[in-house]
Order: sequence, then structure tokens, then C-alpha cells
Amino acid sequence: MATYKIYALGASNITVSGGASLSGYTQGSGAQLAGKTITLNSSNWVGINIKDNEQYFADGDNSQALDGAQSFDGTTYASGRMVEAEYRVTVQAPDGQTYELVGFNIKEPNSAYQAYGTIEGLAFIGKFPPVGVPLKVIATAEGPGASSTLSSSYAVPCFVAGTVVDTCDGPRAVESLAAGDRVWTLDDGLQPLRQILITRVDAFRMQSDKRLWPVQIRAGAFGPDCPSRDVMVSPQHKILIDDWRASYF
Repeated sequence: MATYKIYALGASNITVSGGASLSGYTQGSGAQLAGKTITLNSSNWVGINIKDNEQYFADGDNSQALDGAQSFDGTTYASGRMVEAEYRVTVQAPDGQTYELVGFNIKEPNSAYQAYGTIEGLAFIGKFPPVGVPLKVIATAEGPGASSTLSSSYAVPCFVAGTVVDTCDGPRAVESLAAGDRVWTLDDGLQPLRQILITRVDAFRMQSDKRLWPVQIRAGAFGPDCPSRDVMVSPQHKILIDDWRASYF
């Protein structure tokens, strides 16, 4: 039995243009959202722990269930409640960037709408969409399924606790940062953090899934004072290398 985490934003934090609903009671393709705009009104993404017979968070998979009692969007749900990715929508931000979202469905037991259900929120695929801007729905579809998963959405965040980040107030441990804090970036100077995501990985999960093992970059690994101290990052963290060594990666 596999266990993993997805991140979802509750429906109460989401506005759909024209008063439309995230839920589609007569079908589960998200077609009711075509041509609408979706606005995420906060960055309060919540980690949802799921147990499954494989690693794919999909539509119509009766093996997917909440791993432990969990609270989401003001409601507490019992462990074992079935969940699914009801539909997939592609949205486009005003700057032209596109994002993939899925309708997160916690199934209602003994309900006429159990198959399609109310959509309790939206989960993301690959990258978080921006908050506070209208995202136009440009495509809708059933799913996702095994060939189109949320695997990147349950990967652990990039920095391990204790990693130091340069901010406008000097170096700070990453776990002390909050949305709105300004950090130094390579190309654009000080920029505010839009959201903070935290995943806690217990010893059993760490031992059973090598994809979660952090990577240590030793001080000076890329040259003198680069980095200036040991850094621990998650395996999917990207490192920019723009000198001769880049040809070896």
C-alpha cells in the first residue's frame, strides 16, 4: 500500500466567474467551467495524506482514501474516506502562463452524487498557480489517470529545515520564513514570498521511499565560497550551473 501527499486549496478560497460552481453533479469532466475564470483568493494550500494501492492520484480509483482523519476547508473527514481527482482543467494567467488543476473530490457516502460528488477544492499538477488573478479555463477533461498524475504535487518542498536563506533582514533559517517576507533572488533583487509550503516526513516514510532522501551540497562544492556553507535540499531541487561544468549534466 502506497502513501503520498497532495496539496489542495479549499473551495471557500476559490471564486469562479458568473457564479459557477466547481462541482458538476451530472458529469465529472469539469465542462461546466469551460470559458470561465477561476481566481484563487489565498495561498492556503493544505497537504492531504492519501493511501493508495499505487502512486497515481486518479479519477475513479476506489483504492484511494484519506490516510488518517483530516481537516480540509473547515470540515473534518474520517480516515478511510474515498477521494479522487474528478476532472482536470488547464487555466491561463494574464501573462500567458498555463497551469494544470484538478477537482479534488472527497466522496460523499450513501449519496446520489457519490460518483461525481461535490468538489471540495482544487489540487495542482507541476507548479502552483498565482493567487489573486483571474485564471481563464482554456481546456477541461476527465481525469487525470495513471499517465497524467499529481506525482510532482506531493514531492517534498525544496529546502530542509535549517537551510539559511538571504533576506532583506539578513540570513534566516528557511523554517522561520512566512508569506510576504522578502528574499534575495539572482535576477530580480528582493522579491516577496507568495506562499510557504511545509511537509513533515517521518522516519518510516523516509526509509521506505528513497525519492525523499535529502541531498547535501558541501560548502565550496561549486567553487570557493559557493556555497558558503553546507546546504540540504530535496532531490528535485534545481541548481543553476552556467560554467564549463554544465556540459556534464
